[in-house]
Amino acid sequence: MLASVEQQVARAAQALASHDAEEAIRVATAASEQGSQLKTALAIYLAIRSGIAQGRADSERLAGEGYIMERSRGALDGAQAALNETAKALQGQGLATATTRLKAAQTMLDEAVANGTSLVALRAENEQRLAAIEAQGSSIANYINEGRKAFDLVDEFAEPTWSDISGNGSEAQAAADRAHEHWRTATKQNTMEQQDFFAAKEALDAAEKQLQNADALIDAIIQRLKDLEAARASAKGEVEAAAADIAQGWEFVRGNDSDVGKQPEEALRRAESLLALARDEMGQPRPNWLELLQNAQQANRLADEALIGARSEVEVMEKLRGQIKSVQQSATAEVNKLVKFATVHGDDISPANGKAIARVQQLVKRAYELSKQAEAGAEAQRRAALQQVVTVYADLQKEATASYQQVYAEAQRLEQLRTQANQELANARAILDQGEQYLQAYRVPSGAGPSQRIRGARRAFEQLRLPITGEANLNHALQIARSIQADVRDAVQDIQRSYRPPTQGPNAGDVIGGMIIGEILSGGNRGWGGSGSWSGGSSGGSKEDSGWGGMSGGGGSWGGGGGG
Repeated sequence: MLASVEQQVARAAQALASHDAEEAIRVATAASEQGSQLKTALAIYLAIRSGIAQGRADSERLAGEGYIMERSRGALDGAQAALNETAKALQGQGLATATTRLKAAQTMLDEAVANGTSLVALRAENEQRLAAIEAQGSSIANYINEGRKAFDLVDEFAEPTWSDISGNGSEAQAAADRAHEHWRTATKQNTMEQQDFFAAKEALDAAEKQLQNADALIDAIIQRLKDLEAARASAKGEVEAAAADIAQGWEFVRGNDSDVGKQPEEALRRAESLLALARDEMGQPRPNWLELLQNAQQANRLADEALIGARSEVEVMEKLRGQIKSVQQSATAEVNKLVKFATVHGDDISPANGKAIARVQQLVKRAYELSKQAEAGAEAQRRAALQQVVTVYADLQKEATASYQQVYAEAQRLEQLRTQANQELANARAILDQGEQYLQAYRVPSGAGPSQRIRGARRAFEQLRLPITGEANLNHALQIARSIQADVRDAVQDIQRSYRPPTQGPNAGDVIGGMIIGEILSGGNRGWGGSGSWSGGSSGGSKEDSGWGGMSGGGGSWGGGGGG
């Protein structure tokens, strides 16, 4: 190991003896660096060797406690083999090769620890998370029930004001069911019998994400109800205030007709038209309180514009502040609607619509900054600034409404694509089930082409994970589902050509024939089952397979009731 370093030292001594100081320094420096690197490599070598010994001791101890140590022992063997190669490299192949072998040995040792002593800590961490997620699931079940009650109350309002949250209840329940299934899977995987602790951690991560999604969906329902109730509570007062301001405006205009131009009169006429729309809407069985409030606010602003010349500066200022508060409430409701919808359907929003939402957020920031600046200006500037704030909030409201309509339309389009993808996946699963029954019935060898194709189709199917979001992922799922169907049908046709149907057993030929004709070759579909909603979803769930909320047909949830 030291031969190369010793040679360099000898060369340095020779150069020094020849009075070549520059060469002596250069060679001596290289020797020093190589010696230092060798020392470092040996230190790492010793540390890894010690780690392997400790790993084997830990492995024996944990095996005695019931842990499966095959992967850890295999990694330790690999680390030892790499360490042996390191020793050989240090004695002949060079430091660079030895360093590469050391890295390989360290990697294998790390893997051994991860599958050894680290398993104990991971198992304990998983146990804590299992308990926490179970409690969170029960809390979500209660929140879903709270959301159901809130959703029942929105029937008092016009449907356009809550159409965007019309599926949130069922989506939240489905997310809770998926979270519960992940939790159940993790519970089994984290046992000493199964010992799949890493997979349990991944299942718990998925459960937490689903619970977060369910919480966001229900939060959108409850927030919408609050916004609608706030609009309803303030609408009557806003209509009365607009009517009073319009009346005062006409009184002033008619009393000072010679000094008042046409613009205030036109503003008052527009205000009257908007006020009439608001009053008509108020007379509907289920008024659109948000639209009604917007018309009343606009009527109020127009009337105030006509009254500006007749009011004192103090009255104008206070009125403008009141307008800001009112229009801010309405604009905030629109922004909340957009943000909540975007949060729930974030994976389905395109970059273009994402930029539109970003513009809305910029308007929110601008409106807030202008509100602060307005109060800091001089009196004359303050009035103009406050009027600008009102305008900015009105623009914010329009931008938020337009952005929401675009996002909602995009989400609806992707929901149709998702429905198509789900149907094709249902077809794929049904055909796979039939194809596997067909393999068994015809006793097709596992190594035969049809068996391999059907098993490959099954693996492709099982790699898909619900829910599928985003246009690209949905189209990919469609392609996979259709490819699976085609592969299974081709495999079945191959079996028909290459294998004989079983002749033993009661009615064997009838069973096989009916299965082929009725399901596989005709492209039949048993389906995955439909998705319900609170206006007409399915209910059920067995005692043995219950989950959070209990609204889905195939499995329920902790603490839930039936949907409907």
